[in-house]
Amino acid sequence: MNQGNPAPARLLIAAALALSIGWGIRGNYGHETGAMIPGALAAMAAVILSGRQEWISRIPYFAFFGALGWSFGGSISYMQVIGYTHSGHSLSVLYGFACLYLIGFLWAALGGAGTALPACLSDRELKDFFTVTVTVFAAWIFQDLIVAFFIHTDPAFRQRDPLYWYDTDWLGVTAALVAVLLLALVRRKYDSPTSLVVHMTVGWWIGFLVLVVLFGWRMTPPRGDNWAGCLGMVIASFIFFERKKWRLVTASSIIAGTIGGVGFALADLIKLLGIGTGWETNWHSILEQSYGFINGIASARSYCSSQKEFQSRPRSRKKDSGDILP
Repeated sequence: MNQGNPAPARLLIAAALALSIGWGIRGNYGHETGAMIPGALAAMAAVILSGRQEWISRIPYFAFFGALGWSFGGSISYMQVIGYTHSGHSLSVLYGFACLYLIGFLWAALGGAGTALPACLSDRELKDFFTVTVTVFAAWIFQDLIVAFFIHTDPAFRQRDPLYWYDTDWLGVTAALVAVLLLALVRRKYDSPTSLVVHMTVGWWIGFLVLVVLFGWRMTPPRGDNWAGCLGMVIASFIFFERKKWRLVTASSIIAGTIGGVGFALADLIKLLGIGTGWETNWHSILEQSYGFINGIASARSYCSSQKEFQSRPRSRKKDSGDILP
């Protein structure tokens, strides 16, 4: 395996194609579950093409955290926003493209952060994440069982659900927060993974309560407003990364988010221009695949930055340093 610089073009194209293909598969499952697929595929493609044997040896970590990072954006509704760009009303079109940029930024920023973590943390730190992650997953399973047993819900009329609150994931966010705090109490240990989950969940609540509940900004009524919670999560994640001095994760997240935001708006513009030609085809599918391709570039671009950072810094094994470790 070549340990030198990877061929950036090959890495970018491979990751872009992997995420684009995964993005197409995502539509068969939808939401967070479907979004995990392109995240894992792009992460593995980028690592294989990176030329770094120490990254390839931990490819399961990259796949896991890549899937997890890209999954969060799957909670955001965006079809109404795309509809605004089709409206023909200038202000609505402008609003639609601005919202697409925001949604694309949030989705890719969280995905970029997730895929960067295995490049920045030691094996011990990554293993600590699994304990916390499994605890959160267990809490969500328990939540689903309790809700299914005690509360009758009809997906076709979810607005009548007693737990309905702007069609958001507030209950799952709360369950995750309570679960990690109980874990910390039982273990008598408040480590970095626990702190990250606390930052993200509290950030979600702040974003949702301030933007949706307090100011009444519903981006896509009557669809869900998880976008506000995700905005809070991204900001809270940046605060956490800077507190821990995991600046490479912050940089990777911002790079991916910026490309992802521009990419979502650009993909929709391509769709609109295509519709304007009069050629009949599945233009929405082209939008989705194009956006997936651009998100793959965003993900791979973060890895290229990680490579440069790896070469410019001395290797350090200091706990929580946030440096790239072999």
